[in-house]
Amino acid sequence: MQATANACRKLPGRTRIAPDRAPSPLPRVNCETAHKGAREKRAQAQNCRSGREPGSGVLSHAKLKAALASTAVDGGYTPYQGGTGLIDVDAALDAPVIASGSGDFGMLTWGEEPVLVERTVEFTSRSDAELTVDLEATMHDTTPGSGGEEGPGPLSADVPFDAFTMDAESLSIPAGETRAVTMTVDPAKVPAGTQLSGALVGSVDGQPVTRTALGTVAPESYKPHASARCASEYSGESGAWPL
Repeated sequence: MQATANACRKLPGRTRIAPDRAPSPLPRVNCETAHKGAREKRAQAQNCRSGREPGSGVLSHAKLKAALASTAVDGGYTPYQGGTGLIDVDAALDAPVIASGSGDFGMLTWGEEPVLVERTVEFTSRSDAELTVDLEATMHDTTPGSGGEEGPGPLSADVPFDAFTMDAESLSIPAGETRAVTMTVDPAKVPAGTQLSGALVGSVDGQPVTRTALGTVAPESYKPHASARCASEYSGESGAWPL
């Protein structure tokens, strides 16, 4: 009871805690440091699950998405039916090279002077040594109604081989760096009403490591509707439509 009396001295209407019994002030917390520490712990946990050392092999959201897409397995469908393919998570985590970028050339436009359409695909090395990536692109005539509904068919004889070109057949990529290849489609060399699709495959030492879906569509040639033709031939003087 004596200790209690010494610790708490009664005052009218309130209780005062003696200085020797006052609670210690709470330590100040730096929120930025706390968040950084939490992020590092999550990264370490992810590295442990994937078998990687902390600080190495950690993928950003964009790179993870690219890795999943570029290591997808061909499911036997055209890019217009099944995209790049079936996701292989293990292959994405262990891929020595990541391909990022689009091989979709969209619907080609037609005019008096067709404009070349270009797409760029970047290849990033995750290896500790320089790699050489061999590139091979295939394009098939997958036009619905002419083989496209049943799967890829051979390239149409009406499509010149140089309708699709690349500026490199292989890339030498130093450790941890990125190199790119540019692909070009010439609308003037793709027959109207044709759908072309395929894949750009990157290989290291003969083993495929990346796969990028390719595709383009050339619309049917524009044919004016009968009513538009008649309207252009309408004679304002006679007020009559041509028969």
